[in-house]
Amino acid sequence: MRALYVVVAVLAVGVVLTPSLEAGPLSLSESVAIELIDGAGDRDSTVTVMALDPQSGCDFGFWNHKTDSFQQIKTAVNYFDGGTVVDFAIHDYKSGATTRLSDGTATMVFTGWLPGSYSENPVRKSGFWKGVTITWESTNHDYVVVFGGDKDGLAPVPEPTTLALLGGGIAAVVAAARRRRRRTGF
Repeated sequence: MRALYVVVAVLAVGVVLTPSLEAGPLSLSESVAIELIDGAGDRDSTVTVMALDPQSGCDFGFWNHKTDSFQQIKTAVNYFDGGTVVDFAIHDYKSGATTRLSDGTATMVFTGWLPGSYSENPVRKSGFWKGVTITWESTNHDYVVVFGGDKDGLAPVPEPTTLALLGGGIAAVVAAARRRRRRTGF
C-alpha cells in the first residue's frame, strides 16, 4: 500500500512540475526526431521552413525512412500528415554526406509554448511548441528555423517530461520492491 502512495506522490510531483518545465524555451543538446502537430484539425501539419544559407553548401530536408534516403525540402511552406514524426536532415551536396537529427549532432531550441487547449485538435494534452531552431555541429554556423503554421506546431519525440514521469514511476516501483524484499528476507 505504501508503494502505491509513493508512486502517486512521484506522479503528482511530476504533474505539478510539468508546466514549469515546458512553459519556456526548451533546449535539447541531444537530438531527437520532431513530431508535427495538427492543431487546426485539418489532418495536416503546415510547416514553414526558414532554410539554410545557400552559400553553406548544404540542402535542408528530412530522412525518408521508407526509401532510406534524403528528401530535400525545396519550398518554404510544406505539408505533412498530422502526427508525423520527422527526422530533419542536412545534405552536403559537395561531399554527399547527410546528417540527420537522429544522428545526435544537432542542438535544438523549441520556442513559443502552446498549451494543448490552444489546439482545435488537442491530440497532445500537454501542449506543444510553435517553432524550433536547429543548429548542426557539422556546419557549426548553419541553422534552420521551422515554424508550425496557424495552429500547428512541433514537439520533441520523446517528450522530456514524459521521460521524467516514466523514470520517476519506475524508480518508485523499484524502491518499493526493494523495501518489500528487505522485510520478507527474499
